[in-house]
Amino acid sequence: MADPAPSGFSQRQRRVFVVVFGVVCAALALGYYLFLLTDYAVLYTGLKPSDAAAIVAELDTKGISHRLRDDGTTILVPTDQTDTVRLAVAGSDIPMKGAVGFELFNKSDMGLTDFAQKINYQRALQGELARTIMSMEGIDSARVHLAIPERSLYRGDHATPKAAVEVVAKIGRPLTPDRVAGIQQLIASAVPDLPLSEVSILDGDGRIISTAPVSQAVTTPELEERAATQAYYSARAKAAVAAQVPGLKFDVRTLVLTPFESGDAAVQAVADRPGTERNFQLRVTVVTLTALSEEEQARARDAVARAVGLDVGRGDAISFELGPIQPPAAAPPRIAPRSVATVPPPASIALPQSGGLDTLGWVTGLCLVLATLGFVLMRARRSDLSHEDRAAFIERLRAELRSNGSSDVRA
Repeated sequence: MADPAPSGFSQRQRRVFVVVFGVVCAALALGYYLFLLTDYAVLYTGLKPSDAAAIVAELDTKGISHRLRDDGTTILVPTDQTDTVRLAVAGSDIPMKGAVGFELFNKSDMGLTDFAQKINYQRALQGELARTIMSMEGIDSARVHLAIPERSLYRGDHATPKAAVEVVAKIGRPLTPDRVAGIQQLIASAVPDLPLSEVSILDGDGRIISTAPVSQAVTTPELEERAATQAYYSARAKAAVAAQVPGLKFDVRTLVLTPFESGDAAVQAVADRPGTERNFQLRVTVVTLTALSEEEQARARDAVARAVGLDVGRGDAISFELGPIQPPAAAPPRIAPRSVATVPPPASIALPQSGGLDTLGWVTGLCLVLATLGFVLMRARRSDLSHEDRAAFIERLRAELRSNGSSDVRA
C-alpha cells in the first residue's frame, strides 16, 4: 500500500520560514533605525505653558515636526533643523515669556486712533521691561505696570508717571538690595519723566522690597525691625573684618532672610525648634576693591562667624565680592567766615586844580559858541533883512568899531 502524499509544509520548513521572516523584519527595522529614523534634539526646555503653546503654534504654522516632553515644558525638533528653527522662532512675533514687546508694531494698522496707539506703546514698553528683568540671573518671572498720564498744557494739571513691578525670584536666589535698586533705576530710566521715587518693586508675596524716600516710605514694624537687624549685624561684621585685616578698604552688606523666603524646609525646621537664638538666616557679603588672598579670606570669615554667630546648619552664608565701595556719608565741611578787608577812608579828597579853564570848561564853551552860531544861522535863513534894517545894522556896527578905536573902516 503506497504512502499518502505530504500535504502543506513540514515541521522543518516551517522553522526555516519563521527564522527567515524574523531576520527580514529585523533587517527592515535596523535599516529604518539607521537610515530613515529622524533624530530629535531639544529646542527649548523649562518653558512655561503659555510660552510652550505659542512656540508649538508657530511650529505648526510653519509645518515643522516636533515632539513634546516633560509634561510639555520641553520641545524637540529634528536635529538637522535645530539651529534654523531656533533662529526662526527668535525672529518671529511670538510673545516670549508671556510679554508682548515692540514686535506689536511690526504689523501697523493705519486705522488705529491715537488712543489705541498710546495703549499699544505702553503695552510694548511694559513687555520689553519685563523681558529685560526676566533675562537677569535668578529671576523666575516679572511683570511691569506703568501708569503714564496724558500730557496737559496746563502746569497745574500735570501728573507724574508711576510704575509698579512684581519680581519673583527663583527658590534660594533672593533679591539683594543692590539688584532691587538696579531694577528700580532701569524702570525709571526707560520711562520719560518717571522719578525714581515713584517706582515700587514687590516680591511674589506682595511685599514692598524697594526703598522709598523718607517722606513716602511705607514704615511698618516688620520693615523697621529688619532694617535695624541688618544694620546691627553689618556693624559687628565690619568691626571684625577691620580688626583682622587692618587698612583694608571694604564694605559689608547683610541680608536677613526668613525661612519662608529662603525656601529651605530643613532650615525652617531648625528655626522652629525651641531654644534657638534666632529664627532667620544671615547672608553676609564682604565687598572689596581688590581680591583677598585665601589667608585673608579665612581670617575674615572666621572673625565674622564669631562676631555675628554664623551657623551653616541654619543656612547662614558669607561671601566675598569685588565691586565699588560706598563711602560713608561725610559731614558737611565747615566754612570759615571770610575776613572782609576794610579799606580805610581817605583823609582828604584831592580836587583837580587848574590855573585856567580845564578840559570840561573848554568843551562847554565850544558847545555854547556852536549853539549860538547855529541859532543865528537859522534865524538868518528863516527871514531876510530888509534894506533899511541892513543899513541900520551896518551903521551900528561902524559905531561900535569906531568906539573900539578901529581906523580901517570901509564904507
